[in-house]
Amino acid sequence: MRINAIVIFWFLAIGGIVYIYIQMVGLSRTHFFGSTEAQEIQIRPEFDGRIKEIYVSAGQTISKGDTLLVLEVLEFDKRKSELNQQQSLASVMNHLEKTSGLQDKKIVESEYNFKITELKSSLNELNQQMKIQSELKNSVSGLLNNQHTEHSNLLQTEKQGIEQQIRDLESERNSKLVALDQSIIKKSGSYKASLDFQNMELNFLQQKFQNRYVTATIDGIIGEFYFNPGDFIDSRSTIFNITSLMPSKVKGFLPESSEMVPQIGERVALYSSYRPNVADSGTVVYVYPKISELPFRLRKIPELRAYGRELYISLPDHNPFYIGEKLRIDFIPKYDE
Repeated sequence: MRINAIVIFWFLAIGGIVYIYIQMVGLSRTHFFGSTEAQEIQIRPEFDGRIKEIYVSAGQTISKGDTLLVLEVLEFDKRKSELNQQQSLASVMNHLEKTSGLQDKKIVESEYNFKITELKSSLNELNQQMKIQSELKNSVSGLLNNQHTEHSNLLQTEKQGIEQQIRDLESERNSKLVALDQSIIKKSGSYKASLDFQNMELNFLQQKFQNRYVTATIDGIIGEFYFNPGDFIDSRSTIFNITSLMPSKVKGFLPESSEMVPQIGERVALYSSYRPNVADSGTVVYVYPKISELPFRLRKIPELRAYGRELYISLPDHNPFYIGEKLRIDFIPKYDE
């Protein structure tokens, strides 16, 4: 009886092992395991410079858009100062040129107006003389009348000469004033072109300067600092890391015994291994074709070495899982989608 009991026990044990193996193989064809991972980004400057100030500390929780630090970029600061000085000088020179041009116009206008005024005064005197001559002409006759006529003709000729001089001076004055206006506009345009070019460079530098203020691109936790305020760094240096507050992906291993062929973009169901009511879904983003050994924690039977293909699954921005949580991964049947 004792021998029969031992035999029965061994048969049951072997049967149990076979059953468990069959169940595990069957399960490996429908689901597998993975663990969640957080997104980690490296904070690096876009250009070489000196850390002027850091506004956060290691272990601090920050939100997307928060200002993390500010850089001092000596090359840009120097060039910006030079451009500001050039702009100030160009503005002053432009003002001086305009003032000088307007002053020149006033001088030219005053000189010509003075000459024209003198000629007009002479013209008025001639008109008075011609008026007197006309009155005398009406009161005399004969030889004297002829003499008055000749004198009147001389006065008329002189009057016409003065009138022509006035017209010439006015024309010359107007031409010089137009030339001075054009010179002022030309010089002003030259300064404006210079100012516009400097403004373009300043705007470009201003955009670059905005990048001196490094801001957070995700919600997360600040990691360990590798540099401190006052340190000079280059664009390849990592100042610190930010780890997201929520997991962003799942790293899973598809057992080599599985006949499933996951496709990029395929949806999968995700279940917490230790919290029965916590679940969500994700999307396959990468499948590594090489077979590698599964981590101890992700094996169906931890004591047995197992192998499989590594794959990654993206998670929604807001999901119920913890970072590093072990998940069961099930493929969603096509008819359920």
